[in-house]
Amino acid sequence: MKDLEWIGFLEVSRSAGKLTDEEVQAALDIKYDPKFRPKTITVVPRFHQCLLACFDSDLPPIITERTSSVQLVIYGFVDASKSGFGSSIDYNGAIKYRIGTWGLDQDNESSSFREFCNLIETLEHEAKLGGLNNSTIIMATDNSTVESCIYKGNSTNHKLFDLIIRFKDLELKTGSKFVIRHRLHVQEKLHAPTMVRDLIRILRKADSTVLVLPFDEN
Repeated sequence: MKDLEWIGFLEVSRSAGKLTDEEVQAALDIKYDPKFRPKTITVVPRFHQCLLACFDSDLPPIITERTSSVQLVIYGFVDASKSGFGSSIDYNGAIKYRIGTWGLDQDNESSSFREFCNLIETLEHEAKLGGLNNSTIIMATDNSTVESCIYKGNSTNHKLFDLIIRFKDLELKTGSKFVIRHRLHVQEKLHAPTMVRDLIRILRKADSTVLVLPFDEN
């Protein structure tokens, strides 16, 4: 519950006679007064796991929050279905793509996990090849849960949270900025990996090397 919602709840409870002035003040003191804060806390296991991953390097990583110029912008697309997956990345004058089918171990996984896993593995593969260092990478996905997980930096689903850690760790190690946008509407008839093949075909036929992506439109 957000702070304003909590304060509003207390005020409504006081107006309804459910809480006294003293009880409302005590509730506010416990939440906001520093002297009531505990000196030690119990670490949530998944947050502890995240801290270990973020502080794994011997030297503090350099985090680029804002730059005066962008040296390299990489555009990519990812999509996953129940049976297969696909992704494409366009940079250095070439289009690189990966397509494949899921193994039996992924049969019971959610569509959000498949989409997120496909995104992470695509970025990790490119990072191993040294193609993502000190870059701005813009990836498009049609899964809003993936975008939400990345921008919140948290998920109650442990498998999705593990992918968030891998995503953030990769960002630190490459010194890059990953921008994930849920703005690409994929028609139902275009499923991965056919979506990726069709996208590459369209790009290759384009007269211009500049592709305008309406990220402000669904």
